Amino acid sequence: MEAIFVADSVDDAVNLAKRALGSEALIVSSRRIEREGRKPRFEIRAATGEVDPTIARELREDPPGLLLDAPRAATLLERLLRDNDVPAEDARDLALQERRASRSLADVRSAMIRILRERVGWGDRTASARVVAVVGPTGVGKTTTIAKLAARDALVHGRRVALISADDYRLGGADQLARFAELMDVPFAVASDPASLVAALSRFMLADRIYIDTAGRSPRSPGAHAQLAAMLSSAGAATLLCISAATRSQELLTILGQHASFEPQAIVTTKLDEAELVGAPLVAALRTSLPLAHFATGQRVPEDIEAASPERLASLLLGEQVTR
Repeated sequence: MEAIFVADSVDDAVNLAKRALGSEALIVSSRRIEREGRKPRFEIRAATGEVDPTIARELREDPPGLLLDAPRAATLLERLLRDNDVPAEDARDLALQERRASRSLADVRSAMIRILRERVGWGDRTASARVVAVVGPTGVGKTTTIAKLAARDALVHGRRVALISADDYRLGGADQLARFAELMDVPFAVASDPASLVAALSRFMLADRIYIDTAGRSPRSPGAHAQLAAMLSSAGAATLLCISAATRSQELLTILGQHASFEPQAIVTTKLDEAELVGAPLVAALRTSLPLAHFATGQRVPEDIEAASPERLASLLLGEQVTR
């Protein structure tokens, strides 16, 4: 990789190069930049075989004077994406969208945000639905996500909310949602088959929003997925797909295929506070063309959920930690 560094002295420019590219960086060329009525500056071109892994942290520190031409910016974008477990072909395709002229290293963040905004859908297509089912693999936090969304609807928007558990797969699977319903003082029902689901929906005719919790099923039980999908469809439920940010891309692709029969309208990503790599929501959005609706960033109800945004995802991809 080659990069251009500009500073008030040659020594300062060299120090910038060493910080960004490592102590083995080679100085390829240098020149003095004259500026009318102002002090001159000094430009050096430095090169290295590999970008130091710590360069991601440099993005947040905004080192002055470091410039990347468009191909180098694209290379750095690709590396950042691949380091977050985004498949190589997706990372390369996204990085090639960066064709602008020279830019500062810190501006890679802006490029990332622009690319995410253009290539990924954003928003919750289930927002206007009266009945919303949350589906996804076991252990991703579907029940807690429903509690957060329901509490926000009830406490912030003043909506009349009801909760239904269609989780008859796990022993005591409905208990957690029942406790949330009790704490929020909202009606609750259990539905184990299409008839009981219709009965529960009939009981909650006055509710503005009804959330349906579902059980994660084994990938070796495709019939169970199809049966549940048909049950939700017959109830006219819109569907949110819940995934964990900690899911690796290869496993995620399998999960997306398993849940296609539910015809989800948007994606909720959980465990962003726990994941070391955060490429999962980006991969899911790219491979399904579904918008990213919500990011869950902790266990607190209802605080730890927010509208998904390209700005937030870019920050996470660049290595920033979830703060509360």
